[in-house]
Amino acid sequence: MAVETQELEVFYDEGCVVYEAVWGEHMHSGYFDADNTRDFRVAQIRMLEELLAWAGVPGDDQSRPRNILDVGCGFGGTSRYLSNKYSANVTGIALSEYEIARARAITKAEGVCDKVAFQVADALSLPFEDNQYDLVWCMECADHIADKLKLMQEMTRVAKPGGWVVLTGWCHREFTHGETSLKKHELKILDKIRAAYLLPPWCPTSEYKIIAIDSEFTMINVVRR
Repeated sequence: MAVETQELEVFYDEGCVVYEAVWGEHMHSGYFDADNTRDFRVAQIRMLEELLAWAGVPGDDQSRPRNILDVGCGFGGTSRYLSNKYSANVTGIALSEYEIARARAITKAEGVCDKVAFQVADALSLPFEDNQYDLVWCMECADHIADKLKLMQEMTRVAKPGGWVVLTGWCHREFTHGETSLKKHELKILDKIRAAYLLPPWCPTSEYKIIAIDSEFTMINVVRR
């Protein structure tokens, strides 16, 4: 199933009211464990903190990220959180004009427009100069993009040398020895999810690592949950 950029724009423009009601200002999954609260909003913040810790993004004043790009920012919840956490300037991009309009409205209401800005843009053709951002953040946006190599190349291009590129996405399991495909019942389930969310074909986390190497990342960490 090939999904065109325009299809995704329409999909999010039409579905954003539901997304905001269900997901809130953070349009991403939460981090739950045995000791964690059942509050989904709290779990979403926990997910951000777990990812930042895993990626080794420092919080000290000397080495913290000061310029951040949030690729696939949704309603800007993560952009605002990262700006507040690091006292950083954050730019968020998304394909949906509705999402960007809501992100700007919420940001204005919270009085942080001087630090956080949003614009409609395509992640495969980022309208930014090379070597511009200390941290390039892409959370559950890559799931909707078939050309993951181009996505990573663009994120790498705009990241400063020595900066961080943090990407999360939904993946299917790794193949066992001798396997070349998922089982039919697994594909059937994943195809239903793909159809509901307009997702391109799934891939394992190991494929992201290969793509990262091809994109000339110098240090790669992979975690599977």
